Amino acid sequence: MMARQSVWGWPAWANFFLGGAGASLYIMGRIAAADTAAVRGLDVLALLLVLCGLVAVYIEAGKRMRAIYAFRGAWTRMGHRSWMSREAIAATVFILAGAMDLVADNTVFDIVALTAAAVYLVSQSLIPSSARLIPAWSNNAMPVLMLVTSLMAGTGLALIISPIAPQLAATVNTLTFSLVKTGTAAGTVVLPTGLESGELVRVIAAASILVAVFYAYFPGSTVHFRHALRHDGNYLFYALFVLLGGVAPLLMSSDVFGGVLLVLGSAGLKYVVLIRMSYKLDPISYLAELLSPPRGSHQIPQEPLDREGEQPP
Repeated sequence: MMARQSVWGWPAWANFFLGGAGASLYIMGRIAAADTAAVRGLDVLALLLVLCGLVAVYIEAGKRMRAIYAFRGAWTRMGHRSWMSREAIAATVFILAGAMDLVADNTVFDIVALTAAAVYLVSQSLIPSSARLIPAWSNNAMPVLMLVTSLMAGTGLALIISPIAPQLAATVNTLTFSLVKTGTAAGTVVLPTGLESGELVRVIAAASILVAVFYAYFPGSTVHFRHALRHDGNYLFYALFVLLGGVAPLLMSSDVFGGVLLVLGSAGLKYVVLIRMSYKLDPISYLAELLSPPRGSHQIPQEPLDREGEQPP
């Protein structure tokens, strides 16, 4: 019987949800927002969300030095696969470049922040899959699921906040003594796609359904993964949040309500996968899983040999 891991708790979930939502909001806000003034307001919220994610990492680490260690090992021999270190570095670059862009309204800072946000999303999405003892996380479809759920949250927040984003930017402008530029925002990069906000909701919602099904029925999934998905009613929770964040937004005529459902679906799916399904294998079970053939595989029977040692035609 597998037990849930106890190293990562709610602060880790908060980092994956808030940080992923913030970085995605910085990118998707440039697609969903109606004007550059709205984009500036969304940028402020995006930076705050990623910062809150870093605070959650600090809380999860428990000690200051452990949090500092998260920045080490991104390029060293021992840490060449440390996506957690790369996530921490990308988050720091994103916050600094994003803040400088708000102050200076410079295209270079904006491009650096956009790049760092993309690197942050990819790095964060790859973190859980390195935990080989946790079948629900080591599923090869896990990085795609994490990335899409982050895009769900960012898109949803962009659609929810966009109507009041100019006022948010103006408020921050006042609080920072007019250091944050609003209005035309000449240094802001906008990502045109030709999609209306309603179409964007449907695209992200449809993508979330496809990826969620792909994750649940991944061809290479193991017996332990299927146990983690079905045990303790996890499958019902998983299906519920797929319906909430994937199917329901397709039926919504309101972009704002569709955005709310995308955010709730993203938070719920990450809760199910990162918390409820975080069953850990013991070393013996892990070794047996490595030695067992993958799901759906079978050995091809050999043809019997004739008396002269040759296979019959």
